[in-house]
Amino acid sequence: MDWRASWTELWRETFLGVAPGNDGTWFVQGSEALLPSLDLVSFQYAVQHVAPGVASIAAHVQHTAY
Repeated sequence: MDWRASWTELWRETFLGVAPGNDGTWFVQGSEALLPSLDLVSFQYAVQHVAPGVASIAAHVQHTAY
């Protein structure tokens, strides 16, 4: 696998998860990728601050998207 294919696979796995039929992984297992994980979080939960001075999930997502 050349570096472009490796880089593409790493980013795909980061955001989408492990490809169907592929048991190899760089660092996530199945639905632990970013987008499937965010599908499980409601808007109301994502904007909550768990403690003063601690960023919300929504703030982290916005930072990642930036």
